[in-house]
Amino acid sequence: MSFVISKLRSCSLQGVNSFPVDVEVSVTRGALPSYQVVGLPDLAIKEGGARIQTALKHVGHPLPPQKIVVNLAPADRKKDGTFLDLPIA
Repeated sequence: MSFVISKLRSCSLQGVNSFPVDVEVSVTRGALPSYQVVGLPDLAIKEGGARIQTALKHVGHPLPPQKIVVNLAPADRKKDGTFLDLPIA
């Protein structure tokens, strides 16, 4: 069973122009624990999982031991940088 925990709007940059990005986080119960980011993220965003997990753990909100999928829409535009860490968290 999968359900969306959170959906919020953020933004990303393409050159000097910004564009909206919808950040959706879903959790699947009964699956092996994992963390996955989809929607054309760059390496910095994929590696953000470790930064986010550590930050949440230090404030007393560890990630659940379930399958977590982060969708960054629109999927046809490249997202880069670390500024999506906070909306994902």
